[in-house]
Amino acid sequence: MEREEEDISIEKLDKIVQMFEMQQPTGYEEFYTDDSIKAFRKLKEGTTYSYITRGTLAVTPSYYFDFYKDYVHWKTWDDNVEELNLLESRNENVDILYWSVKYPFPLSSRDYVYRRFSKYYDSHKVWVIKSQVVDYPGHKASNKRVHVTKYKMTLVFRETPNGQTELVMKNYDDPQLALPSWLTSWVTKTALPKFMNKLVLECNKYTDKKKNN
Repeated sequence: MEREEEDISIEKLDKIVQMFEMQQPTGYEEFYTDDSIKAFRKLKEGTTYSYITRGTLAVTPSYYFDFYKDYVHWKTWDDNVEELNLLESRNENVDILYWSVKYPFPLSSRDYVYRRFSKYYDSHKVWVIKSQVVDYPGHKASNKRVHVTKYKMTLVFRETPNGQTELVMKNYDDPQLALPSWLTSWVTKTALPKFMNKLVLECNKYTDKKKNN
């Protein structure tokens, strides 16, 4: 496990913001593109990949930030979630969460205990969300689920001139599942656009509800 950071240094924040300029990330291959999303991947180990996804979503970034962090609401619409609970809130920026993801039968569900850091940086006009798995004392692994020990994600987004959300996300996840490369590609290409379309729809519904309250 990597050492947990209390905040992001200016130097690291500068590097994170540079992700917006990566039209073709070095060492990555483009494997999916549509009108709003472009995804790249790089083989890491075995059949697992590191991914970089970039695009523009028709949502307001400040509301997207709240929407993304609202784990109680998230599990009401994401069909992939089996369980999503807050284990500890350390401060306004850091939470520890438990997340169980459904896999199709006969595969076992995968679960994660991860630390989520989230903050808006006015100096760079960006929102940053970083997640990575952690050891959490007192949490017992389920014998009915495969516990994921390698997961890391960085999501950075900013407002476009027309009020939409430009984002870049880099993530690596090893679900300990050996699948052929062609099958992994097919699943990702099929699931990604469907999920992103639903995410935008749900985020806008969430935004309208917030505005009307």
